[in-house]
Amino acid sequence: MSSTRLYPNADTALMGFRVGALGRPFEKCIHFAGEGFARFGNKKRAPSEDDLQMRTAGGALGALWGSGSSAHWFGAGAMLDMGWARVGPRDDFLLSAYLRALMLWKLRKAYWVGFDLRAGYVILPLAVAGVGISGPMVGIGIGAAWGKPPEPS
Repeated sequence: MSSTRLYPNADTALMGFRVGALGRPFEKCIHFAGEGFARFGNKKRAPSEDDLQMRTAGGALGALWGSGSSAHWFGAGAMLDMGWARVGPRDDFLLSAYLRALMLWKLRKAYWVGFDLRAGYVILPLAVAGVGISGPMVGIGIGAAWGKPPEPS
């Protein structure tokens, strides 16, 4: 799936990709989610300065409460994003927490299209001269998935 993060405080966006899995180990509607991600972006600064390059890579873990039919599925819950980030010359550990909503629609057989929305906050930020990965965060994503449809709840 695509992975986009918007950081309004820094007036910047990072775009990239993520690969993940969603599992339902219990009979109840709790689903566990895990994913790996990589995102990239540039921030235009003053005309006399070079663009500030930003990179992130890491993983996320969380739990979603899900329900729906075998053709449409919706999940909502909380996730924790952990990884490495680089903003200009600095690199460091990054930690974010957010609420997530995920919708999946069945296309054919075991193929799905997914829409993802996240809103949260960067707990351990990384910024250079006030620009970088910090403060509130909004994430959006769209992509494809495959696998056995979830059992009706």
